[in-house]
Amino acid sequence: MPTLTVKAYYKHFASIFGGITGLIAVLPFLSAIIPPNYSRYLFPPLGTVESFARIGVFALVIVTTIVVYQFREIAPSQQPARRQKLFAILLLTSVVSFAIFIGLTIRFVRAIPAPAISPTAEFVVTVGWSRTPYAQSNFGSKTDEEMLRARGVTEEEIFRLWTQESVLTARLLLLLTYLVFLVAAVSVGSFAVMFDKLDSGRPQARRSNP
Repeated sequence: MPTLTVKAYYKHFASIFGGITGLIAVLPFLSAIIPPNYSRYLFPPLGTVESFARIGVFALVIVTTIVVYQFREIAPSQQPARRQKLFAILLLTSVVSFAIFIGLTIRFVRAIPAPAISPTAEFVVTVGWSRTPYAQSNFGSKTDEEMLRARGVTEEEIFRLWTQESVLTARLLLLLTYLVFLVAAVSVGSFAVMFDKLDSGRPQARRSNP
């Protein structure tokens, strides 16, 4: 059975599989530099903890690649059927989590235009599902966007309009589903990198032992 050093494993991230995995891994930071109308689907708006959350999510992605490396000598790396099952489970987990994340984004994430900054500028925030008595008495059936345009998009105003519990729970659900999607997707890529590197040593072994 081919052995795989940690140096060889990470060096192989320079491959096509590794490049795709790396692109997925940097989504938390990539989302910070693209327009908000796209970035809301690449990382959830989390208020004052968003920057810290980006770093934390990226750190967990790095840990994921380390965990995958620990499976280098376990059966799935040697049995194609188990490999396929592993990839299917991880891919399904990633797709389902991303679908739930998109659904939560549509439900709880709001984009408010900011024409004073630029014609295309937007403030993207996460709201809750339960409005405060203040919002109910002052805005009635107004939409979330109308309330935010009237009051502003600061943390103080968001918690004035929606209950703290509903806002924090919505943010937590967004973060957890995004994290499951990202970790599962990076796991798929990391396993692909590892299996590709392990397989690259096998044909030579077969030719030398006809």
